[in-house]
Amino acid sequence: MRRNQTIWIASLFSVSAALAGCGGGSSSNTPPTPTPTPAPTPSPAPPPAPTPLPTPAPATYSIGGSVSGLASGAWVVLLNNGGNNLTVTQNGNFAFSNPLTSGATYAVTIGQQPVGQTCTVTQGNDSVVGSNVTNVQVSCANSSSPTPPPPVATHSVGGTVSGLAANVVLTLQNNGADTTQITANGRFQFATPVAQGASYAVMVSAQPSGQTCSVANASGVMGNGDVSTVGITCVSPGMTVLHSFVGQPDDGNYPQAGLFMDAQGNLFGTTRNGGADKLGTVFEVAPDGTETLIHSFTGGTTDGATPIGGLVMDSHGNLFGTANKGGSNGFGAVYKLTPDGQGGYTESLFYSFAGGVAFGNLDGQYPQSALIIDANDNLYGTTPNGGGANTGMLFKLNPAGVPTTLYSFTLPPSSVDPQSSLIQDASGNLYGTTPFGGAYDKGTAYRVSPDGTYTLLWSFGEPHTTDAADPFTPLTLDPTTGVLYGTSALGGDSGNGAVFKLTPDANAPSGYSESVVYSFIGPTDGKLPYSGLLRDPAGNLYGTTYAGGAFGGGTLFEIPAGGTFKVLYAFGITLSDGRTPYGDLIRDASGYLYGTTYYGGATGNGTVFRFLP
Repeated sequence: MRRNQTIWIASLFSVSAALAGCGGGSSSNTPPTPTPTPAPTPSPAPPPAPTPLPTPAPATYSIGGSVSGLASGAWVVLLNNGGNNLTVTQNGNFAFSNPLTSGATYAVTIGQQPVGQTCTVTQGNDSVVGSNVTNVQVSCANSSSPTPPPPVATHSVGGTVSGLAANVVLTLQNNGADTTQITANGRFQFATPVAQGASYAVMVSAQPSGQTCSVANASGVMGNGDVSTVGITCVSPGMTVLHSFVGQPDDGNYPQAGLFMDAQGNLFGTTRNGGADKLGTVFEVAPDGTETLIHSFTGGTTDGATPIGGLVMDSHGNLFGTANKGGSNGFGAVYKLTPDGQGGYTESLFYSFAGGVAFGNLDGQYPQSALIIDANDNLYGTTPNGGGANTGMLFKLNPAGVPTTLYSFTLPPSSVDPQSSLIQDASGNLYGTTPFGGAYDKGTAYRVSPDGTYTLLWSFGEPHTTDAADPFTPLTLDPTTGVLYGTSALGGDSGNGAVFKLTPDANAPSGYSESVVYSFIGPTDGKLPYSGLLRDPAGNLYGTTYAGGAFGGGTLFEIPAGGTFKVLYAFGITLSDGRTPYGDLIRDASGYLYGTTYYGGATGNGTVFRFLP
């Protein structure tokens, strides 16, 4: 840039010198005087634009007047144009807070009348004309009769009573006040209706003589119609057969698993055989004993077959269970039953097992036990085969059906062949038993932590002792003490099985010490306990034996907290009674026990029973 400027300046001087050397046609040496060019006259600057004057805000005027006749301590709510609420608590002048412009209309009305008085407005409707409005008059006077509130819709509360014995009286109560006495089964209704939007709560205020009645669908909020779904079920102490299975094609037979109860008191379970294809079923039994066949298994690669374990329900009302056979790989499956919105269920395969190490994976084969489910709808279970050593595995399925092998069982002295369902403590640790493996190959109790760490808690069946042996059942946890309870099919003093407990013991190598709580004799108290123990809130333990007892069909027993063993019921007392209970017991809030028997009932195909101790 600097070089270009230099050339331009030099060129300018050269041109100037050339012009000076030319005479311009004159012989004089004196250069002509140039005529001066007048300087241009500058244009005057334009005047600045005038600053616009601000538009003045329109004038506004208040709306008001006076109140008269308002009782002491009373208040009235005034409105202007349906809003701008103003609460007036004494007689005298008033004014609304929002002013209006000239020409705007106003309409003063009563928003809420004072209690026991009626106020009227005069001169309350007009237009503002350039000044404050002060002439609205509100006059109040005592009402001749209070204005009744608008009527509230009410509806009746009722339901159905079943199982009530003859010549007894059941007393029910709603909301702690409305009482009705029932003397017969069928429909009932309380005398006092309940307002729409109010709560109702039905309870038994006096039990009938010799019976205990429970309430289902007892409470709620009244909607826009009568409530007729309260269910009262009355039972006498002792055994009731709720359903006797009849077998294929319209029913199942041989239920091996325990039951699941929903919030309405309906029972769900499985049968190992029966159904349209003789490959097992899923069923539902209502509180009154009505049975519904939910699903008949078809087997093959599109369905499961032979369900041995029971059912669990997730937070969405879906039911899950295991099928010992079938599935897309033929090694069993986890199936799902989804509510169809019409009172039924649609079944689908949720997960199919792949076979284990012999088939190039660590998956399981042939599941036998029921699943358990955590608060996040994750499923946990075991298979007795498959895994890394073909001795079983413990798995987890997330809500999307994605599997995780938490532990692959090895060989003795470790646990092998897990056949029981699991339990889970508050820390997420899983506990179970195996009928084989351990130091003496008579079964084990074990724990698997959430990260898959395995701990052998106990090896059963030490030779030359009366220890428990061969447990097929799940453990039961006392959450306060950490004590684990269980049953073993064999072992004990007579070799007919035992009830044992595992007590936390800091001095024991595994952290637990074991002791036998009760040894079965056989002919009087039962033998072969294939079901786990049920612990009630008071710490009492309940269970069943598959055989033995007074009639050879097994027993239902109790070990009271701090007490001694007693037989509550001996199965097989009649031809229609159940025999050989196999699955675990469950208990409802009223203390009824529910279970299944593998054989017995009206046709010998098994039963669903209820027992009140």
